[in-house]
Amino acid sequence: MKRTLPFIRIREQEWMDDAVRPAVLEGICYLLQFTGEKEPNLQYSRADRTEDYRNADGSLKPYKSVDWYRTRGGDWKKKTGELNADAILSALCERTPRKGGLWSPRGSREPYKILVVQDKLYSPKNERYVNGIAQEWKGAIITSLGARKLVKERFSQYFRHLAMHEMGHVLGLVPKERTEEAVDNGCTRNHCTNSCAMRNGSLMEKGLLNGFLTPDKNTYPDYLCSRCQEDLRGYFQDKS
Repeated sequence: MKRTLPFIRIREQEWMDDAVRPAVLEGICYLLQFTGEKEPNLQYSRADRTEDYRNADGSLKPYKSVDWYRTRGGDWKKKTGELNADAILSALCERTPRKGGLWSPRGSREPYKILVVQDKLYSPKNERYVNGIAQEWKGAIITSLGARKLVKERFSQYFRHLAMHEMGHVLGLVPKERTEEAVDNGCTRNHCTNSCAMRNGSLMEKGLLNGFLTPDKNTYPDYLCSRCQEDLRGYFQDKS
């Protein structure tokens, strides 16, 4: 049975570098070509501080803005500014209410939701800092923190890679049942062992927190290997 892509909603935090949006879109659109969808439905928006996102008392409306999702991560280590990536992802994966306060019925398709932020992200589940984290068939959150001191060309390549990597996880890469050219390295998702965007290169180590990259981490594959392309096509083709 063929899978179909739902609506894809991408939200970006305010004051993000102008190079982020085209890089994220390029990375995601590159992946979507392997799904066979000729006209995928994407919406990319920046955080908006209009009254539509706030209640009369000034509080943030649930699910309406990047800032609200960021509050779900809290300052889980006081005064450090670190956000709990797992908590934000959990909120991102919740079924969102429709207009009028009615929750989406179980039979409806929730959009894939991608958040782009500038915060330091920590995953208690994985016990490490992350550049991004994703939930299969649900959504992902990625941060620009590790790229702040990269030159423009590297910055764009980094974000194409990062968006591609996390969106790849959303689209089911790398399958748990795949035993060749794959590795389970203790993360929530498997990773590819080839030269590929799905290789495990998006974990943020302590030396990268302020944007400094070690010599062996200054290039980011912004393409899929043939095996991952095959796996992605397999999700979106008839299997009868």
